[in-house]
Amino acid sequence: MSRHFFCTLVAAFVLGAMASARAQPPRNPPPAPSSGKFLAIPGLAPLSMEGVLREIAITPEQKLKLKAVSDGYAAQVQQLEKSFRGFSPEEQKARAKDLGEQIAQFARSAQRKAEAILTPRQLQSVQKIAFQLSAGAALVDPALQEKIGLTAEQRRRLNLVYDQAAEKVQQLQRDTAERVMQLLDDEEAAELKKQLNPPPR
Repeated sequence: MSRHFFCTLVAAFVLGAMASARAQPPRNPPPAPSSGKFLAIPGLAPLSMEGVLREIAITPEQKLKLKAVSDGYAAQVQQLEKSFRGFSPEEQKARAKDLGEQIAQFARSAQRKAEAILTPRQLQSVQKIAFQLSAGAALVDPALQEKIGLTAEQRRRLNLVYDQAAEKVQQLQRDTAERVMQLLDDEEAAELKKQLNPPPR
C-alpha cells in the first residue's frame, strides 16, 4: 500500500479529530506533518504562514515553543508511517482504524499545546484567518454557493476573484521558474533537462 494511502488516512482522521473537538476552530485542511522550517499544526494551519506570524505578533519564544510542538507532531506521524510501511497490505487494512485513532489523538494533543502557547487574541486571529482560508477554498463549489444563497451578481464577482487569483498564481509560478533557472549555469541546465526528460527505453 502506498504512501498516498497513509497520507490520506492522516488527512481524514485529523479532520475528524478537529470536527469533534469541543472548542473546535474553523475546519481547514491540516498541514502536512513537517520537521522543516514551517510550522505544521492541525487545526491551526495559518501558523504555517510567516506573514500571519508577523501579523499576530508571535514572539521569538512563542515561535520556538510552537516549532517544538510542530516537530513533535511530525515525528509522531512519521514514526507511525514507518511502522505502517512494515505491515503487509492486509495488515495495513486491518490496522487502518487504530492508526487513524492514534493520528487523531496526536493531532488533538498538538492543537491543544499550540493553543496554550498563543494569547487569546492571537488564537482568535488565527481561527478567523483559518475560517477565511477554508471559506475561500470551499466557495469554489457552485453547489455550496447555491446552498448559502449567493445571488447571480455575487457569483459573478466571486468567479472574477478566483480568475484573478489563478492568473496571479500562474504568473508567480512562471516568475519562480525563471528565478530558479537563473541560478543554474548552461551545463547544469542541460543536465537538469536530461533528468527531467529521459530518453525512451
